[in-house]
Amino acid sequence: MPVSLAMIAEEAPDGARAKLLQFSHMLQCRECPSWLYQVDMGATTIWERWDSMQPDGTVNSGEMTSFNHYALGAVADWLHRVVGGIENAGSGYDRILFRPRPGGGVSHAKCELASPYGRIASGWQITDGTFSVTVEVPPGAGAELVMPDGTRHTLTNGEHRYACRWAADR
Repeated sequence: MPVSLAMIAEEAPDGARAKLLQFSHMLQCRECPSWLYQVDMGATTIWERWDSMQPDGTVNSGEMTSFNHYALGAVADWLHRVVGGIENAGSGYDRILFRPRPGGGVSHAKCELASPYGRIASGWQITDGTFSVTVEVPPGAGAELVMPDGTRHTLTNGEHRYACRWAADR
């Protein structure tokens, strides 16, 4: 199952709008099986199985119950790169490509990661037809920001804020 989810996720950024919408619905579901079920149950990592913790808070008594597992976590990479917009464009994040790609009913997102150069962060929101983004580039790294309207910005270290018009039909 994780492989097929990764395939849906990877096709979505290249214009497969229906797949992006389908994938976004999967991400936003709150009932088990789903990622948000895990969050609602207090998860801070991705579990090995959808129901590692039961609705009453007890741990699933079956085998293979890990609370920090990659299999279903493959989606986290997609969330960081596509929804959050943080991509490694060099070696060890010495170059960063910020390219958030909103869609599927998601109106805001924030993500960050610890790189060898320091904290990398991206946060964006869509309000009243405006897409606004704030990104953070660590010292010693360079970056490029690609806005949803195609505008490009070359960035140095520090915090940067930009905005552009947002059309819901993108």
